[in-house]
Amino acid sequence: VAGNGRASKEQVAFMVERIAGIQTFSHDLSDAVAVALCHQTHHRMERTIRSRTVTVEGDTAG
Repeated sequence: VAGNGRASKEQVAFMVERIAGIQTFSHDLSDAVAVALCHQTHHRMERTIRSRTVTVEGDTAG
């Protein structure tokens, strides 16, 4: 949520508050929400890619 994995606890908390629209009161909570947001985004991206992938069945080229 805040770059390449080297963000400070304060930066993670700031981005979680901006993205999720919630105020976190501890760094542990903001870290947990950040992990959940990353998981959700990754899962959504995988579904989007799968829905746009064309599969050819019965292809016997070769």
